[in-house]
Parts: sequence; C-alpha cells; structure tokens
Amino acid sequence: MDHKEIKLLLEKYSKGECSLKEKLLVEDWYRELAEKEELGFIDPNYDEYSTIVWSKIQNQIHNKNKVGRKQTSNAFIISVAASLLIAISLFAYWQLGTPKTSLVAHNTEIIPGDNRASLYLSDGTVVLLDEIDENWNAKDQGVNVKKLEGGLIAYEILEKNSENSSEKYHTIKTPKGGQFQVILPDSTKVWLNANSSLRFPVKFDAAIREVELDGEAYFEVNKRKSASLNQDARFQVRSKNQVVEVLGTHFNISAYQDDTRIKTTLLEGSVRVSPLLSTNLGSSKVLTKAGQQAQFENNEIQVTNVNVDHIIDWKNGYFVFNNEDLLSILRKVARWYDVEIEYPNKTPILTLDGSISKYENIESVLSVIEFASGVKLSLKGRRISTMQ
Repeated sequence: MDHKEIKLLLEKYSKGECSLKEKLLVEDWYRELAEKEELGFIDPNYDEYSTIVWSKIQNQIHNKNKVGRKQTSNAFIISVAASLLIAISLFAYWQLGTPKTSLVAHNTEIIPGDNRASLYLSDGTVVLLDEIDENWNAKDQGVNVKKLEGGLIAYEILEKNSENSSEKYHTIKTPKGGQFQVILPDSTKVWLNANSSLRFPVKFDAAIREVELDGEAYFEVNKRKSASLNQDARFQVRSKNQVVEVLGTHFNISAYQDDTRIKTTLLEGSVRVSPLLSTNLGSSKVLTKAGQQAQFENNEIQVTNVNVDHIIDWKNGYFVFNNEDLLSILRKVARWYDVEIEYPNKTPILTLDGSISKYENIESVLSVIEFASGVKLSLKGRRISTMQ
C-alpha cells in the first residue's frame, strides 16, 4: 500500500464511504498506534484526514469492546485488521523509518536466498548449478542439458529413440535459501521454490508425462501430441499423496512435507486433482478452473476462488500472505533465509494478509511481521522464536 492509497483510504473513512472491512482495518490500525503511542509517525500530508478519522474513532472507543490481535473469538476481525496493519507497517518501515518493535536479534549474517540448486544426473553425478558457467552443457541418455543466459537449465533432445531413456531420471533440488528454473525435455517450464525437488525422466513417455514434486513449484506445461495415440499427451504431477493431471496449462503446487495441506492453484486452462491412493478414484477427482485453488487435506479436496497473481508472487520476489496463519508465514521465511523456527503451541492463533520483498534483510522482514501481528519474535543465530 503506497502513500496515495493510504491517503485515499483515510479520506474515504472521514467521509463515511468505507466498506465494513475497510472501516475495521482503519479503526484497528489507529487503536494499535494509540496503544504504542506512535500516532506521531503519520505523514503530515495525512493531517487533514487523519485528524478527522482519529476523532471519530475516539468517540467510539468507549462504546465498543476493544479488538485485540491476540483474541481468537473473532477471527474475521483479527484477520482483516492485520491485513491493513501489515500494509501500513510496510509503508511506515520503508518510507518513514523503522517501526518500534521488540524484536530481539543476536547478529549472525543471514542473507536472502538466491538462484541455487543441484542437478542429479542418471549416473549419480551431482552438478551444482549455481557454480557452473553459462553455456555449460552435459550429454546424458540422448539429451543435452545446458545452462542458458540468465542461469536457467534447459533440455534438448538429441536422440529421439534413445534406448531406455524414459526409464532414466534426473532430479533438481533447491536447498533452503535457493530457487531455480528449468525447461524440461518436453519444453515445459518449471520454477522451483526454496527447499524443493523435482524428479523427471530424461525422455518422457509418448502417452503420459509424469514428474514428482516435493515442495513448491510453478508449471507452464507445454501442450504436446502423442504421435502413437494421436491425442494430447497428459502431464501428471505427483506430490505427497496427491496427483494433478493436465494437458497444457499454468498452475502452482505447494506440497511441503511440514504443511498439512497440498495447495494446487490454477492460472490458466484446467487441471484434475485426485488422491494418489483411493478406493474410488472416480468420485474423488476434482476438476478446477482458472482462478481456483484445490486444497487437499485428510484425503479430502476443497476448491476455493483465489487471487492467483498473489499465489505465484514468490517467483517474482515477494512473500505473499492471503489469510495465512503466522506459523505458515514463518515457515516461508525460514525456507528462504535458511533458518529454523521455534513455535510453541501457546503462541496466539491469527492470520495475516499482505506482501513483503524477499530480498530485504531478515531483521527487516521479521520486524514488519512482528509489528503487524503483535507477536514478539526473537532471532538468535539461525533460529526464529516466538516470545511470550
């Protein structure tokens, strides 16, 4: 949320033109700043409207129960309040100076992630992709693997009928603090997020193209005809206990081992999501359309409408939170900065909305999250802890 948007929101509130959600956001923000005695940080350009807004809110304080971010009985109010708080926190941090937080940090150099990955060839050779020069290439099982300008890896088929090449596999793994892009042998483009791996055959089968994902990746699947069957060759992604099947489409899958849900988000085309093992696969399959997300948990699939652009902002350099719980947010931060998290069960349950650049230092990111959530954080060495 930039300077102009904040001013516009305050103007709408002063004129009584806010929606219920916007009204709750503004009121909770002002209450939070009043508690911290930080109303003085508001830009002078906002004085015209901020004075009116604060006056209106003061008149309501004695007539309403105060909304606390640590209360969980009204999750909606907590969530929408945190939504504006994180946006305002970001504005305050980058434009007006560091917000006052209680973040405890014992300095250890922790830098943001970068393009880093390892490629495991079919003979067991391991190639550190971030350490090889551009124009590097290696031949394996009838394909040429090469590093292109910009750092991504691409496959080129040299021998279309190479013997047993469809039974040989390559795997790309990104560490914590790493991400990478690869163009598969069928020209499908894949972006791998931090702490993820993708296993795929050196040459895809004519009828079905199958890959295995652990972690998170965004796919732009190349539509391809199966010459032998005279129909489109299917593309399948297996992740944990789920299978996603497509023909040619753009989608994102998040399937980390420490997350209870597998999230499959469709940007273009259609995909079929189903359990990997089921006694009745026909009734378990769910077809999703562009703009929808399938969430798989406890062998059940639920489909919701989402903002798909926010889902893939991770590959464009942002942490994006959409009604996301604090533990999940801290896991994203931990994967990217290669740190550990300690999250006691008694930590308050709340959700946040917003976005933060992945390329700021970790103390800045944690300060904004702490300011927005109201939960005290500690950074000691390479460990993030919540404090009571």
